[in-house]
Amino acid sequence: MNISKTILLSIIFAILLFNAGNNVLANNNDRQVVARFGADTVDVKSEGAPFTTCNDCVSIMTDTIDDLIGILMNSGVMASCNDLCSRLSNHYENIACMLTCVYFGLEEFSNLVLDADPDPIFMCEVIDVCPVKMTAAGNITNFDIVPSSGPVGTTFYANINYTITSEIGTGQIVANLYDTNNLGFGFYNLLVDTAPGDYYVSFPFQSQPSEMEPFNPGSFLISVGLCEGFCGSIHKYTIILSVVNDNFTISSNTTTNQIGHTIYDLSM
Repeated sequence: MNISKTILLSIIFAILLFNAGNNVLANNNDRQVVARFGADTVDVKSEGAPFTTCNDCVSIMTDTIDDLIGILMNSGVMASCNDLCSRLSNHYENIACMLTCVYFGLEEFSNLVLDADPDPIFMCEVIDVCPVKMTAAGNITNFDIVPSSGPVGTTFYANINYTITSEIGTGQIVANLYDTNNLGFGFYNLLVDTAPGDYYVSFPFQSQPSEMEPFNPGSFLISVGLCEGFCGSIHKYTIILSVVNDNFTISSNTTTNQIGHTIYDLSM
């Protein structure tokens, strides 16, 4: 993995997505810009700014990255940048994808999206939409899982108290769940310009089996993190401020009703 190319990808993609709505076309509803790079053409129409706040920026960047990864993973070999980027439904995603893909080339762009740890918060920070506070500080002061055990189907709550002692620019409070195979999923709240003080958040989740997580009986780990930047990112502007772990247990207690349907015992 080439870190310099990773950062360059993030900066170029973020600037293009931001400028597509904010600068290049914001003042003329009838204006149309056509950018040509060899056989690829980008037709840009004025539709207003894609985002004006940090929350909007991170949301759009996250959706764009997820959409691109999904397309690359599920659609096979792409013939051109246009073939790849035209599959994005959002107009601004399409523009930014097209221009960045043409800059790097289809193969290099695809590899970077899949392998370079794209970070939506970092991408919004480098275009000055999201604030950065490298002096951020704070601690997770209490974390518990309620209930601590229950059968499949139980709704658990990850309850977190945390204290910020020096303002967070853009960061996260996250809860990542891992099973015995170290697989799982996570939840997070985006923190923007978060002042010193005491805070509380509760993440509910239902232990309902799915393709992603079967919730087989056993012990599960939840790791909670407080960060400036995107927790776990390899990019700058990221500081892990505090991490706390706890476990909960999925038991095998179930009952069956008179017509043979399984009823989960939620009384534990």
